[in-house]
Amino acid sequence: RPAVTGVAADLLSVLAARGADLWALDREVRLQARSLGWDGWDVRVEVPQAALAFRTPLLGAHGARNTALAAAAAHRLGLAEQAIREGTRKVHWPGRLEVLPWRGGRVLLDGAHNPDGARALVEALRGLGVEQLPIIFGAAADKDIAEVAAALRPLASEVILTRAVLSPRAADPTTLAPYFAGLPVQLASTPADALERLLPTGLALVCGSLYLIGELRPLLLGEVGEGRERWQ
Repeated sequence: RPAVTGVAADLLSVLAARGADLWALDREVRLQARSLGWDGWDVRVEVPQAALAFRTPLLGAHGARNTALAAAAAHRLGLAEQAIREGTRKVHWPGRLEVLPWRGGRVLLDGAHNPDGARALVEALRGLGVEQLPIIFGAAADKDIAEVAAALRPLASEVILTRAVLSPRAADPTTLAPYFAGLPVQLASTPADALERLLPTGLALVCGSLYLIGELRPLLLGEVGEGRERWQ
């Protein structure tokens, strides 16, 4: 079957050995991207015998790369370039570098819950000119919290530690505090409490757990959350 992939180069030989009809990023799929700051990216993708140009509101270099792969896959499926342009322009990914207003400032939601995700988040914010900001952080107890925290520490002006109330896997905030030693740290028993502790600011970050994002996002939007425990 036709395939489009962005995996690391050392894995391509495994796919090739299985006889995949393969387009790989930085090989058959070549990407040129121009940052539009907080508005996303202008992207040009060259694929065999064609070129696609579009805009995506997704933030971060990984947002541009992921959109390029999606566009290349859509092209292989036979979608017209106009349809690809419209789809990439309208794409919306809740909880992934999503900016929402809060009390005169902005809150950036990102579910980064593993070291690679945390490093991509920091890289994206650095690319947007963000040096330091307050962070609301919570994590599942079985995640690599030490590595995630190590990636986030240089970005944090202060940290408010909390937990997703509806996730039995969520780590107690008191167990997270040692990972942020040396930084101003507050403990909040619930996501709602964490938001109340957030002083008016230009930009703050919520990250570390998709479960936490799932409980905080409705609060920011003035919506009612699902209210169901999440065990997965």
